[in-house]
Amino acid sequence: MAKFCALLFLLLGPLYSVGQNPPSLDLYSENSSFSFAYPDAYDLLDGKSILRRTQGKHAGIPVCDVLTAFACIVYPGDDLDHSKFEAAAFSVNGILGTTEQYCLRFADQLPAHGAHLAIEAVRVNGQLFRYASTTSAIPGHFQSAQRYRSFHKGQCYELRIAISLSDPSASLADGKSVSPNNKDAEKALHSLERVLSSFVFAD
Repeated sequence: MAKFCALLFLLLGPLYSVGQNPPSLDLYSENSSFSFAYPDAYDLLDGKSILRRTQGKHAGIPVCDVLTAFACIVYPGDDLDHSKFEAAAFSVNGILGTTEQYCLRFADQLPAHGAHLAIEAVRVNGQLFRYASTTSAIPGHFQSAQRYRSFHKGQCYELRIAISLSDPSASLADGKSVSPNNKDAEKALHSLERVLSSFVFAD
C-alpha cells in the first residue's frame, strides 16, 4: 500500500503543481511480476488487443510491439489533426531468448557497420536499469524510443517509451532524431515518463 501511495504522489504531483485536476489512475499488475500506474483515460493494450487495436493516428511505425509487449499504454493523441505527432506509448516488453549480457548490451538493437549505442546506468523508481535511445524510420515516418532494460529473475525486461511522427521527407537513411521540436511529442513524452517512473518489480 505504501508503494502505491508513493506512485500516486509521483504521478499526481506534477499536475497539482500546475493547478490541474488530478487524473484517475489505474494500477496494472502482470502475474504479480511487476506493476505500474497510469491515467485511466489512456488506452491499455495487452494480449491480442495489441494487434487488434488502433495505436494512435495512422501511425506508420507501431508504438506497441505485438511480439514483445506484455502491456502497452497508449497516449491519447487522436484529436491532434494538425501535427506530425502520430502516436506515443509506454510498454513493458519481454526480450526472449537472451542472456544477461545480451540483454544489457542491447545486442539486438546495435546499429549496423560496427556502430555502438550509448548505454548508461540509470535508476527508475529506485531500481537499476541500463538505458539506450534508438531511432528508426520508414519512408514518411520516424520513431524514437527510450529503452530501459533489466535482467530480472532470468528474464530480460525492457521498459520502452516510443514516439512516432510523420515526416514526408523521412527516409531510412536520414538517421535524425525524433520529437525534440514537436510540442505534442514533448507533452506525450513527459506524461509517459511519469508512468515509467511508477514501474516496480514485485518482491
